Amino acid sequence: MGFPLLLLPGYALDLREGALFTMAVVAALGASAIFEMCLLLGASSLQALLTVALFCFSTPYWVFSQSALSDLPGAVAILWAGLQFFRYREHDLKRYLLLAGVFIAILPWLNIRFWPLAGPEFLVLGAWVVRREWGTWRSLVQKIGLLGIPSLVSLGVFAAVDKALFNTYMPNASMLLLNRVWPQFQTQPIRGFLGMLFDQSFGLIPTGPVYVAAAAGMVVLFRRDRWGFVALLLPAAGYLPFVSRGVNWFDRKSTR
Repeated sequence: MGFPLLLLPGYALDLREGALFTMAVVAALGASAIFEMCLLLGASSLQALLTVALFCFSTPYWVFSQSALSDLPGAVAILWAGLQFFRYREHDLKRYLLLAGVFIAILPWLNIRFWPLAGPEFLVLGAWVVRREWGTWRSLVQKIGLLGIPSLVSLGVFAAVDKALFNTYMPNASMLLLNRVWPQFQTQPIRGFLGMLFDQSFGLIPTGPVYVAAAAGMVVLFRRDRWGFVALLLPAAGYLPFVSRGVNWFDRKSTR
């Protein structure tokens, strides 16, 4: 529901070109988040620019920036949520927790597949807040509230909309109902995970070898910054097992 609404203003102004322009703007926001995150992790401006060039002008980021698919907005939203975590660690300002909560709350609206991104990201930020504020209970409650209230509001609106449209308060009811008549998942996660990584037509490694560089960078990050490592890894660790069960990885028609 949220993804068509995101494209609506651009589409209303200039149809297909307007929708693709919206996607290009979203992609630019993702690039800016990568740049700032690199700086917060200790990279120089040149190193940050090289990282942006490496990831944003290669497959799959470049391809998705020119396609009307929800994968790119989901990736950018989780990038910006993660960026607020790094900003908060650096400056300890409450507004960063609120912004992180807003971006986390947006994810399920873009696609049902992004629930496994939103949950782990919330857990990482929540664990950091609890670790920092343990013993100062008033501050702890306030900061957890800033982080969690956007998601509570989002779930309330989601439930109200689905009640009106589908007569159920279950969020993402449309996709859950669709799954009953068109199953989209199979219980072969290992096969799906290997296909996602190594499928010659659509696998991440053959089509986007830049992920090898990302894996090497995560090893370095683990040695230097364990919390930063967890903040970047945990959402992916929650997302990959879920999406690797998708039926697309078994019928040779994957588009992800």
